[in-house]
Amino acid sequence: MHPYHSEFTPFSPTIGAVAFWAFVALITIAGTVRQIFRHRDIQATIRLAMERDQNLDPKVLEHLLKAERPKTTSAGMLQTGLIVAASGIGLGVIGVLLSQDDAKALYPFLGAGALSFLVGVSMLIGSRMNRKLGDGE
Repeated sequence: MHPYHSEFTPFSPTIGAVAFWAFVALITIAGTVRQIFRHRDIQATIRLAMERDQNLDPKVLEHLLKAERPKTTSAGMLQTGLIVAASGIGLGVIGVLLSQDDAKALYPFLGAGALSFLVGVSMLIGSRMNRKLGDGE
């Protein structure tokens, strides 16, 4: 038996996968919670102004409500698409390098890399479509 392939090690692939998906879930949940608190703060500001019978300028109100919904721009989608596509290529390279030691590592990394690369390419296509439709940039 290979010394690195015992049944359970601190670097077990299962633990690595669980840690990765837990991190993804944590980031997603943190972003959602942040948006919820931001939404509450904006609503509280508007409610407080109304309770004090202050007239809210329509431009100020529009600005507050617009800040609540971040706009996806072509430049942002382009940047994100490039990063995600590059990380997909990187995952493929990692798979090739790891397969020199363990042949079983190739296909999972190539699969994850291909998925990531295709998500990045779709974001690049979306960026191009946004630009053609005119997103204000």
